[in-house]
Amino acid sequence: MNNLIWLFLFIAVCILVPVSGAVIRRIDYYLQITGRKKMRTLKDGQDIYPEKTEKDPQFESLAHEAGMHSIQNTISRIGS
Repeated sequence: MNNLIWLFLFIAVCILVPVSGAVIRRIDYYLQITGRKKMRTLKDGQDIYPEKTEKDPQFESLAHEAGMHSIQNTISRIGS
């Protein structure tokens, strides 16, 4: 019986934590929109997404080739 109670508590926490986080974020958003709380903004020179760097085509090719060989090895071991 004690294990059943712990299982119920674990499931309840797994459900309530994300829901309570969403409710808190929604309330925070509402307070910012209505002006009751100061609107958070980005600092000068701060970007939401970092700048993308150019990728080396040769490195990308070798990385994908290694990945394909890895998948082929895995499939061949499963088949034999």
